Amino acid sequence: MTFAHPLLEFSLDLPAGWRPVADVPPTFAAPDDPARSFVPNIVVTTGDPADPVAVADGLLGAWLIDAGPDHILLHHLERDVPTVLEQWWTVRDGRAWVVSASCAPLDYDALADTFAAIAGSFALR
Repeated sequence: MTFAHPLLEFSLDLPAGWRPVADVPPTFAAPDDPARSFVPNIVVTTGDPADPVAVADGLLGAWLIDAGPDHILLHHLERDVPTVLEQWWTVRDGRAWVVSASCAPLDYDALADTFAAIAGSFALR
């Protein structure tokens, strides 16, 4: 399913079962699975471009796994819950659009390709 945000003018493709759960910021959740410690999610935000290392430095207990000019993968604590955070940046006209994917560390291997596909489908209109 292609989701098109009417005000922020972006779209992204969501796999079957993924659903929008919040408008501000636009947040999308994976299908429910009682075996998971929390629901994997995608959040789209916008603002000033950021340095991936600065993102990692700003998160509690962050452990940087991988970073590039428009991507970061790290492990951190979100409300004392171990979390894998992966982010992709798209910059247009000095404004960054960030697709953030989060899940429990034990769920990441099964979700990495799905996260990358969702982020890779991000398009500005």
